[in-house]
Amino acid sequence: MTNNANKLLTAARLKLVAELNESMTNLQIFLNNPPGVADHPDLTGQVLKSIREASHANDALVFLDGLAKDLTDPSHKSE
Repeated sequence: MTNNANKLLTAARLKLVAELNESMTNLQIFLNNPPGVADHPDLTGQVLKSIREASHANDALVFLDGLAKDLTDPSHKSE
C-alpha cells in the first residue's frame, strides 16, 4: 500500500472513531440526564438517531479494517 493510501485510510479511521465517540457520548447524555436535554422533545427519536449513527460508524470501521487487511496482505481476502 502506498504512503498516500495509508494516510487516507488512517484519516478515514480517525474520522469514524470520532463519529462513533460523538454518537456514544450523545447517547450517554440522553440516557443518563434526560432533563438536561429539554431542547429535544422527542427523546426516543434522538436516542434512535444516536444509535443509528453509532452503528453506522462501527460498521464502517469493521469494513475499513477488513479493507486495510486486504490491501496490506494480498493472501488475506475478507468474505
